[in-house]
Amino acid sequence: MDAAKVMQVLAGQAEAEKTPIRKYYPSSYLEDFSEDTITISATAKNTATVTYTARYTDNGVEITAVVKDPTLFTKPGDIGNGDNISIHLQATNSVMRGDRFAINFLCDADGTYMLRRYTNASKSFQTVSGVNPTTVNTTAYFTYTKTADGYKVVFFASYDLLRIPKEQAYGNVRMLLSLRNTDSASETQYLVYGTEEGVNYNMPNTWLVLDTNNTFTRDDYDTVSFKEDIPSSNKFASLDFLKNLATLSAGSGSTLREAKAGAQTFNDRTYCFEESYLPAELIGTAYVHGSIGGNTATVTKAGYVVLAVGELSVYDAVNAKVKAAGWTQILCAAGTPYNTAVRTNAPDLVNWYVKYCNAGETISFGEWAIPFANGTTVPFAWESKGASLLFDTSDSYYGISTRKWHGCPTIEVTNGGRLIAAWSTGDTAEGKPGNYAVLAYSDDNGKTWKEFGYVNSEKEGDPNKETTVCDIQLWLDKETNTLYGFYIMSSTLSPFEKSSAVWMFSVENPDADFSKWKVSEHKYLFPGLLRNNITVLSDGTWLAAPNNYLDERYTAVYASTDKGKTWSLRGRAYIPEAINYDETVVTELADGTLWLTVRADTAKKVAYQAFSFDKGCTWTMSSPSDIFNCTTRFNITRLSSGALLMVYNATSGRTNMTAALSYDEGKTWPYSITLYEAYTTYPDVSVLNVNGVDQIHIIFDRDRYNYGRLYHGVFTEEYIKNNSGTVINRDTMLHMVTTLK
Repeated sequence: MDAAKVMQVLAGQAEAEKTPIRKYYPSSYLEDFSEDTITISATAKNTATVTYTARYTDNGVEITAVVKDPTLFTKPGDIGNGDNISIHLQATNSVMRGDRFAINFLCDADGTYMLRRYTNASKSFQTVSGVNPTTVNTTAYFTYTKTADGYKVVFFASYDLLRIPKEQAYGNVRMLLSLRNTDSASETQYLVYGTEEGVNYNMPNTWLVLDTNNTFTRDDYDTVSFKEDIPSSNKFASLDFLKNLATLSAGSGSTLREAKAGAQTFNDRTYCFEESYLPAELIGTAYVHGSIGGNTATVTKAGYVVLAVGELSVYDAVNAKVKAAGWTQILCAAGTPYNTAVRTNAPDLVNWYVKYCNAGETISFGEWAIPFANGTTVPFAWESKGASLLFDTSDSYYGISTRKWHGCPTIEVTNGGRLIAAWSTGDTAEGKPGNYAVLAYSDDNGKTWKEFGYVNSEKEGDPNKETTVCDIQLWLDKETNTLYGFYIMSSTLSPFEKSSAVWMFSVENPDADFSKWKVSEHKYLFPGLLRNNITVLSDGTWLAAPNNYLDERYTAVYASTDKGKTWSLRGRAYIPEAINYDETVVTELADGTLWLTVRADTAKKVAYQAFSFDKGCTWTMSSPSDIFNCTTRFNITRLSSGALLMVYNATSGRTNMTAALSYDEGKTWPYSITLYEAYTTYPDVSVLNVNGVDQIHIIFDRDRYNYGRLYHGVFTEEYIKNNSGTVINRDTMLHMVTTLK
């Protein structure tokens, strides 16, 4: 497969014979990707191309870029806004920006260059001082040649410049390769291999790794693994130390927690362990959870202890102290176990050490040093104790006058025709302490509504107020008329999306008087947030696709084959564009293919998608869909006729809430009505078939802070078809469920 073909695959444009409905290469086509050259094309008015090759030398890495460009355009004194090539290099097992590690070389069509290194102090790339790349030397150099149809650049970076020993560099040097094509000041395109909207040095979608045979392989958001990443020359490469871990007890002010995605790194920071950066071999072990300023642990049973220490230059003294105490370094700057409060990853990398410790030995190294071993762990509140379903509507705590917002509604209609809605609210803001879920019902098809219950953790059962209920999703198993409530327990100690877990309760008689409801125990299901309905496959399997922020470039798909009693991770779809709230929809197409669509955070303003041909175990690479999405929730539901119903915002600014129908498995949506033209969000849908006709119940919120209104409407498939292209009369077609104003 040539490089151009691979680029087509990455864009989701290549075709395969797997399905007549959607034609994209499955991910297996890319697993063994290896190319001698990488070619990137960028079209402004004219098309330019660059062909990259690279090789390891005895002293460093040499990269050659041959550019063909019919129109060369540069701006004197402004190297970044003319024709140029850009090479980002990092020789660590990480996709992170690292203090002292990441470098960037840029050269324009006139041969003007820039060589920079990322520094933590500036949080940016700064000019490398003391190195003159125009002169061949042992640190870095480049040659520039003007050609008949463009220009050629050869760039060399030594292992010394990359801050990594030669033996660790081989097969591990990562690259972001790009081309900027600028035909004039107003005509430009900037393309990076594996991305669509330009370089994101902090979190690239795809890295190219130069293999030991000087071919390029793909590295999609790699994870840290002792097995794969500890150099073979290191005495701990066999991993025998993992069979004989010590047992620890935590010192004053600290506790032992289980190491896994979502676990809080320090008790005085919002940082959390991320699945992609916590070494796989440490998941399930115990770690000391305490202050970032320093923790103490005592060895109660002799064995090996693994120590994570911050790599940044500000932690050099800590690293020196650890080495002086006899700890052996096994990985250098190999990822980071936490990210920042704004969801993008922190620039800190981590050094990993191992040492055999005797019973009674104390481990204490001050700032940013976390021991891992065995021990009795204490669960976090949001994963160990659920919320309560409360029916006391007379409690003034839940009075509507105390609420600051209403939003994120969900709706279900029981087999008996009762409508049950739920939404989130609180006395501050979304995702903050004091949030809870409200439940309301209607027994007259939505004309009138009344609150009857609340799902809350802070008021009851959580005296330390470590948790809050930030979202709820209702779903009815039509086969048994059992109502399920999936809600999110979230930490109040960090941003709600960081440390969150999906919990569930069920009601086997939702049509009964609420005083006689048979409510199950609340049960923890899996980490993350779940904000769309369960999908029931043709074989009876239930699928749920929560969003786990600590594994944010993947969308997880969990399966239950026993009607929700147990759940297991079935597969993960790699969708790097979905680094916001995924709010995933899984749709089973007519031929059995699963179509996964997610809210995506891209300039393309479309939902992204992936496909599975094996019931969700493996997924294709992500690709843009034809569904407009202004980075908000949408809903796709299968109707009894076989048609697909989609409810979504059809324009930017979260306006024009629209219901649309598709009769060709989501390829086209020829019929649609506008439900509300102004600012509205978060639609949810439930369908009840009455005498062969689907009653389609739709709910959405209207400006959750200014108005705090929820609207409900009931429609039929024929109504949407017969009134296609119109804006409904909301005064007659919509019912107000609740309002703050």
